[in-house]
Amino acid sequence: MYFLILLSAICIAVISTAIQIKKDVFKRTPSQLIEIQSIIPESRFHRYALMRIYRNKITPSIMSNTSEEDGRETVFWYAMCAYKKEMYAQKELEKEHIECFVPICYTIKECHGRKERILAPAISNLVFVHTTRSVLTEFKIRNPYLQYITQKEGSGRKILIVPDKQMHEFIRVAQKYEEDLTYYKPEEICLTKGTKVRVHGGVFDGVEGTLLKVKGKRSKRIVVTIPGIVAIAAAYIEPELIEIIP
Repeated sequence: MYFLILLSAICIAVISTAIQIKKDVFKRTPSQLIEIQSIIPESRFHRYALMRIYRNKITPSIMSNTSEEDGRETVFWYAMCAYKKEMYAQKELEKEHIECFVPICYTIKECHGRKERILAPAISNLVFVHTTRSVLTEFKIRNPYLQYITQKEGSGRKILIVPDKQMHEFIRVAQKYEEDLTYYKPEEICLTKGTKVRVHGGVFDGVEGTLLKVKGKRSKRIVVTIPGIVAIAAAYIEPELIEIIP
């Protein structure tokens, strides 16, 4: 008898908690709901409940990101944080055929007393994901370690979206990890001191960036940046391959 009373009390407590969580969810704005999974325990029941709530509450608000012609959602490049799981996140995203990019570079790692040159993430925790908001949010529900990178806007914060052209130029440089590439924090680079240029020929053919002097390099380098996230300096490029953009 005592056991049944205890079991009933536990069930009532669980149901009350679930109802309170649902009420809290519906009080939130669409932008706040994007991160709602962080306040909900990662049990199967709550994931299922969150998915139901998310579909009912979020989907209509995403229409601002849809094409007026066909009603389909717009695909964006999102800057994401996957704490110590960059390569795992890339693997899981690719399993679901979601385009992504993780900047990598060669590094020296000691293993069993021997030093080996291996490829590893160039920027800790950074993953770029190219998809729609709804697809990414559903992926995040199943993979809560993957979080949006945000930036301050007014009194709040907004999800950081990278323009296609910036991302295209960044990937074109970062993919050449066999070359002498150097990564910098945004505050380490002052683009106003440089000159806008375009490369003609060589491995960086067609890349557009800013030619300027960077820390640790004797000659000027072409720098491609993603504001607020990262800057990358390409290997030395012969001056005759560089065109100044007016």
